[in-house]
Amino acid sequence: MNSITHIKQKIRELLQEATEQKTLPASIEVSLKTNTKKSFGDLSCNAALVLAKVLQLNPRDIAQKIVTAITDFQERNPQDLFSRCVGTVEIAGPGFINITLSAQGWQHIAQEFFTLRH
Repeated sequence: MNSITHIKQKIRELLQEATEQKTLPASIEVSLKTNTKKSFGDLSCNAALVLAKVLQLNPRDIAQKIVTAITDFQERNPQDLFSRCVGTVEIAGPGFINITLSAQGWQHIAQEFFTLRH
């Protein structure tokens, strides 16, 4: 599994945990998109916005729960690939989650890229 897929999967798991859902509806798609503006981090996730519609809750509140779940996970599991790849996580706008990859995360992604090319 590549780094981005692992990050996406882990966010989905933490989203489920943070919102105390036994299972997430199949319609909840965790999308990670690259940001063109450096001030928005490297990746942006709209999962809180999508889930807010389903649960009829404030998306920023859901985003805050996700960010807290992410930082708690990183503290408990510092050697996990997710923890090593994700640097900072911030809430932006109505509930987007902006992720800045760590230097180690970028190294891991570059290594995967070069491995795939050969």
